[in-house]
Amino acid sequence: MESHRGLGSLRAEFVRGESTVTRARATYPLKFLTPRFRGQSAWTYVSSMGGGLVDGDRLGVSVRVSEHATSFLGTQASTKVFRSPTGKGCRQELQASVEEDATLVLLPDPVTCFANARYEQVQSFDLHEDGNLLLLDWITSGRWSTGERWAFSRYSSRCDVFVGGDHRLADTLVLDPADGDLAGRFRMGEFNCLAVVVIIGPRLQFLVDSSRCEIEKQNVGKDMGVIESFSPIEGGAVLRLVGLTTELVGFTLRRRLANIAQILGESPWERKW
Repeated sequence: MESHRGLGSLRAEFVRGESTVTRARATYPLKFLTPRFRGQSAWTYVSSMGGGLVDGDRLGVSVRVSEHATSFLGTQASTKVFRSPTGKGCRQELQASVEEDATLVLLPDPVTCFANARYEQVQSFDLHEDGNLLLLDWITSGRWSTGERWAFSRYSSRCDVFVGGDHRLADTLVLDPADGDLAGRFRMGEFNCLAVVVIIGPRLQFLVDSSRCEIEKQNVGKDMGVIESFSPIEGGAVLRLVGLTTELVGFTLRRRLANIAQILGESPWERKW
């Protein structure tokens, strides 16, 4: 399959009392869909031609959320990463700026790497001191129903968050079988989905507070389908989830983040799952 480099530029602004997508440009194989480009929040879905990423693909997206605007960014479906016969792998980059009193909600479907796939993701967020970010980053074990469990060649994801110029968060996840069998007892074991949620900003403090309360009162047991952790950071928190199935993790995320509908005007999952 032929590889491609796709570039996208997205901007949301606050115009006449509503959040509006004022710029949405993408080159092949990237594509932006804006089913709700104006309202309490501006919604955009990122899609790619061909249904996934092939060996050698390089995609880059820049996002700007102007002051007072609220932008939701999602995906049409899970990001499928096909096998890497040449070893080049696939790479996605996202750079976002969130201005004063602006909010970016990034809730994609999970990344699913096929056997022998190689994938690298780099995300960087530059927030105003009063900017707000809700970010979900999650990965499945692959097509485990067909026997492909943690069978990819390498997965790497890095997230950097700057608030008012301060490097508030640097989070990196690398899953590489060169460090040991990913499906082994002391690696991913019986779990098939891993998720990280970043919540930062004054408008989203209610999500931080509710998550802290609910997670800290849980009794962790060996029979739990999903295990969660809560890590406070300045101005927000990082949640981590690991689950037996993608469905269980997805259900937990929807419950944990249900109140984001207050910010967006509608639940991002109501018509999708």
